[in-house]
Amino acid sequence: MRARHWVRCLIHVTDSLVIWCSHLTGFADVVTNLLPSCCVDAVSQNAVPVILALMQSCNRSQPHLELVKYGLNVLRNLAACPATCRSVFEPDNLLDVLVELMQIYRDKEDIFLKAVTLLRIGSKLRGYVRVSCHWPVFIPI
Repeated sequence: MRARHWVRCLIHVTDSLVIWCSHLTGFADVVTNLLPSCCVDAVSQNAVPVILALMQSCNRSQPHLELVKYGLNVLRNLAACPATCRSVFEPDNLLDVLVELMQIYRDKEDIFLKAVTLLRIGSKLRGYVRVSCHWPVFIPI
């Protein structure tokens, strides 16, 4: 029963309770890794946008690093579940958040590699990764 309510709890936790958020996402990491039904429940409760918003609000302090690691693990677990894989890559801001995390935590190998792993999984899904690139125009002088 507890496994079904972690998303609702995570939505209502304020930033002042980062340790509690970290415990919730750590719990979510375990249950989404072990139970495919929890992956389906998490996606049905809009866990992906909640996790993305939490990760975007994090700074480089140790409790926030743990929160980002757990958040990326949960997204990876959801992406590994066939029933929820495509739902992970539907939010329009996913690519922006992952690239931002890669830039901010480029010196933190574990976070950087987790974000790259998610990008790699998403790149294999035909039609679900939308990349918009604005190539700079170079004018010779």
